[in-house]
Amino acid sequence: MPFVYKTVLSRLNLWKCGVERCLFPIMRMKLKPKPPPRKQQHPGMPNQKIAPLHIFVNTTLASNILNLFLAVIRIPFREMLTVLALFFWNASADEIMKRVAENQDRAQKERLNYIYDQHVKVDIRYKSGKIAAEEVADYTVTPVAKGIERKETAFHGHYLTKGSYSDVHAEPKEEHGINSGIAKGMRDSCFDKDSKDGLDKEFFPLTTSEQEDLRFELAGEQEIAGRKAFRIRFGPKKTHDLTWAGEALIDEEEFQPVNVYTRLSRKLPLGVRIFLGTDVPGLGFNVRYRRLDKDLWFPDSFGTEFRLKAVFFIDRTITVSLENKNFKRTEAESEIHYDPVEAPH
Repeated sequence: MPFVYKTVLSRLNLWKCGVERCLFPIMRMKLKPKPPPRKQQHPGMPNQKIAPLHIFVNTTLASNILNLFLAVIRIPFREMLTVLALFFWNASADEIMKRVAENQDRAQKERLNYIYDQHVKVDIRYKSGKIAAEEVADYTVTPVAKGIERKETAFHGHYLTKGSYSDVHAEPKEEHGINSGIAKGMRDSCFDKDSKDGLDKEFFPLTTSEQEDLRFELAGEQEIAGRKAFRIRFGPKKTHDLTWAGEALIDEEEFQPVNVYTRLSRKLPLGVRIFLGTDVPGLGFNVRYRRLDKDLWFPDSFGTEFRLKAVFFIDRTITVSLENKNFKRTEAESEIHYDPVEAPH
């Protein structure tokens, strides 16, 4: 189980404790050359060769082994228990993510019972660092029959147009140029009306259908906000596929996502970068989940920063941040209506 081996190394933290210092001299240990024969000091006696030991062991070998032993015994007892548990525990990364997918499939309906506010900020800058466009928008997200609906409650835009900045307090028009179009596109990409939590489901491989073409690897565990979580690395099963790769933190108790980070699994095709002058270096997303109730986690923040190079003349750095807040559970309300009854004649 390669993931167990990597986990053990990460948990023991041996590289920081001196294993590299201990093992490398041993691996580089070479035999010393055979010393030249000594001449006989007494005159008249034939020269004789003294046969010393031709193999000399590195004098630091003993100290290196001692350093390795000291590095191991410094490990806390709790850490050793964690390592042993990983050795004998039979759950693999695929099994963990399968349980996550099952929980996510069930949680999709439960998330429709919540209303919340959403704050989105988009910042676009030129290569020089100068602000090209900045948008800040607030929304109210409510459930509807086939998904969710987002209604804008406030908006502010700051744009560089013909050498001067202008501010608007409504959806920008075409007169603000290509930068306002990019900003609006980024705001819209943060929201998927057909999803149950508002985020585009293709960004994060959490449901059953999204995990079919991915491979998973258990990289260890860590503690976040007082709860233990698995570290799961993921990527495409076919290395030539252009999709998402990254790492997810999965709550060990409820098998729910705590944090998911994604990036492109590989660069854009060379032909696209050369002949079309288009590339998106650094493209990736980071989403953090918040525990609202037992077995119910909701994405409460989303962010990305990358460089957009398109058709040779567009070169922008784009930063997007999203925050979901003020979660409120909807209450079912029912009304009884009676048909009017005609009085008897």
